[in-house]
Amino acid sequence: MKFATLSLVAVLAAAPLLAAQPPAQLVPPVVTPGAPRIETYYSPTPDAVVSGSAVYSAPIYSAPPVPLFTNVRYRQERKIAACAKPMIVEAPNPCYDPCNPCTSKCVLVEICAPPCETPCVEVRRNGDKLTYNFRDGHAVNVIVRRDHLVVDYDR
Repeated sequence: MKFATLSLVAVLAAAPLLAAQPPAQLVPPVVTPGAPRIETYYSPTPDAVVSGSAVYSAPIYSAPPVPLFTNVRYRQERKIAACAKPMIVEAPNPCYDPCNPCTSKCVLVEICAPPCETPCVEVRRNGDKLTYNFRDGHAVNVIVRRDHLVVDYDR
C-alpha cells in the first residue's frame, strides 16, 4: 500500500514538470508537387544532402577495388554489343611461374558483355582460350599469349 501511495505522489508531482515542456514536433519531409517519391528503409546519414523530395548520400562500397590485369590487348572493339556492360572475368595468368609462389594462376580481366545475360563458357587449348557465347549472337574470346591476354569481340 505504501508503494502505491508513493508512486501516485511521484506521478502527481511530476505532472506539472512534464506539462511545462513543449511537445516534440515532427518535421514533415519536404515534398515538391509532381516530384517522384523515393522511400528508403534507412535513415539519412549526417553526410546526406536533401534536395527536393529525394535524399542523396555518398555511395557505400562493400569491397576494395579489384586489381585487373593490365597487359591486355583488345581486338575488334567495333563489334561490342550495343548497351554492353562491363563484366569482370577470370582468365589464366600468362606470366604464371610455378617456381615463384608470388604469382597467381589466374588474373581478372574486364570485358564488355550484353546486359542481363549469363554466357555459355567454352574452354579450349588446355584453358588458354576462353569463349563467352551470348544468346544474341555475340561472343567474347579471351586468349592467352606469351606475356599478355587478347580479348577479341565477335558477332
